[in-house]
Amino acid sequence: MANSAEPPAVIVIANNAPNDLTMEVQTESGLISPDVNKAAWETYYVFYYYGRKYEPSALIVSMGSNSKTYELGALKQTYNNVFTLDVAKGTLKEGTLPYRSAVLVALRLTLTLLIEGSLFYLFGFRKKASWLAFLIINLITQGVLNWALSTGSIIGGYRIFGLILMEILVLAIEIPAVIMAVKEHKKGRRALFAIAANILSFIAGGFMITLLPV
Repeated sequence: MANSAEPPAVIVIANNAPNDLTMEVQTESGLISPDVNKAAWETYYVFYYYGRKYEPSALIVSMGSNSKTYELGALKQTYNNVFTLDVAKGTLKEGTLPYRSAVLVALRLTLTLLIEGSLFYLFGFRKKASWLAFLIINLITQGVLNWALSTGSIIGGYRIFGLILMEILVLAIEIPAVIMAVKEHKKGRRALFAIAANILSFIAGGFMITLLPV
């Protein structure tokens, strides 16, 4: 039976990559051209190493009439080997930038709070105690959800399934949490808000993981 797992890959992240930026990977067996994907300010150059996992390799970056070669060596990870290219400085760093995950989690969390907060207001919640409970619950549940998303594959197509599973778990936590912690209005309205907020959050989350870096 054929193995359907993804082949080993090198993923190079470039922020605000110019249109004339191109890359190739040179291995002992020949050149590898990338699949190129873009999400907001990040561009991903994905090189699949079919049968070349243990071959030493080098990344060739070209921009205009200039080119530079970076030695990659043999792949360290089984699948996704991530590097970050600083276009301005011309440097290549293994892994992602140290603040990348924190910035992306904060961005997605802020957008989620704005969306769910607007719905919370439309449901008629006005008391400070209600808003404090709303913030605490969502900072915990949505914070954990978004941090979990950031630990997955940068380019994987299965992130939406992870989002679905985590949103179901968040919904199961938030309904009783909102009912118990928010005292304003009847329990039915509080439960309905939690359900509506998580449906809206799931839709927004689907757009965010499509349009924004993860």
